[in-house]
Amino acid sequence: IFVGASPRYLNDTNYVGGFNQNDLVALFQAMSANYHAWAAGFGAAVMGNPQRPELAHEFASTLGQLRPDIAQQVARVIFQSDHRADLPKVRVPVVILQAQQDLAVPVAVGEYLQRHLANSQLHLLDATGHFPHLSAPDQVTRIIQNSLLS
Repeated sequence: IFVGASPRYLNDTNYVGGFNQNDLVALFQAMSANYHAWAAGFGAAVMGNPQRPELAHEFASTLGQLRPDIAQQVARVIFQSDHRADLPKVRVPVVILQAQQDLAVPVAVGEYLQRHLANSQLHLLDATGHFPHLSAPDQVTRIIQNSLLS
């Protein structure tokens, strides 16, 4: 099951991952300049759901507990990796859960995953944000349960 995951976050020729290289440079610079301010802003941006600020606060708090140098190294690995070539190697059935509004992973990524993962199902959730298991847990739970039972 893929929830908010991407084989590549960086846009490429004929691929929309969500970020261009300048976006990532700015992200890493913001992390370096003032990590805790970055965490608060990034948490709110990727969580979406401004009507539920507790979600953004919880995520930003989690980010804030990380050592800034380690968080930046992990972010570099995540945002600059490319696992598209690995997708054809996946042989198990895959359920892709994609929020319709996700700053970090646009719908085009879910569609790409569905096209490149054999035996996959894409479910577009009526949800906002990068963590639909937090913002729309009932939808996520229902789809997972139905997938396990079928």
